[in-house]
Amino acid sequence: MRVHLIVLMAGIYVLCGGGLVPAAAHAKGKVSKRQSDLAKKKRTLTCRFARKKGKKSRTCRRFAKKKKPNEIFIAAIGKRRRFYLCRGGRLLRSYPAGHGRRGYGKQREGDKKTPIGSYRISWMAARHEPKRPKAEEEKLQRFQIRDKRAYCKPDPKTKFSHFRRKDGPRDERLWRRPYGGKRATVMAINYPNEKDMKAGKTGSCIEIHASYHVRTSAGCVLLWPKHIFEVYNCVAPGTRVELRYR
Repeated sequence: MRVHLIVLMAGIYVLCGGGLVPAAAHAKGKVSKRQSDLAKKKRTLTCRFARKKGKKSRTCRRFAKKKKPNEIFIAAIGKRRRFYLCRGGRLLRSYPAGHGRRGYGKQREGDKKTPIGSYRISWMAARHEPKRPKAEEEKLQRFQIRDKRAYCKPDPKTKFSHFRRKDGPRDERLWRRPYGGKRATVMAINYPNEKDMKAGKTGSCIEIHASYHVRTSAGCVLLWPKHIFEVYNCVAPGTRVELRYR
């Protein structure tokens, strides 16, 4: 954003976001109601593909459900290293993606593999999420990532992974650069689900998250920050996620 200093008889003003703001107020972070409303409008989470029909896609058609022709869902294919955002049997957008350094087919904690199966987004967290009361965050399962206040933490009893504000594992500090740093964005999936647990599979904190490379991970699916931002704004907790090797 360009900021210009303008000297008037009443003092020094800053030209900011289309209006004049006193320089002292701008320095302290104080802005007018109009400036505040403009900032909020820019932060609104909107899907840029909301009105797009998409194009025909074999991959999307493979996972589409006949009874839900307009369902928005995600598919990631390991062999192709591609990530697909679909609406029914049509493709909205595809992106390059990274995955576990030992490939697909996760069986146990620490095997460096990405799971194979049908999952759901369990919770979402991002820097650009608006700040909400704790109760509302828990209800929506959407959280704002803040420095030193954002972790993925597995529950030892239920085996499910949750978003936590403190006391999380050192390698699950979601505000750090491996998750996107200043552009940190995370979508956790419900691995292990009931089917996985019955099969004896273990593991925790499997996520789709921002990364400054799309090579390999400890088991998560990686997307460039600008790409995951687009996806994040089109999905919600409960969105279906299909993970396959081929």
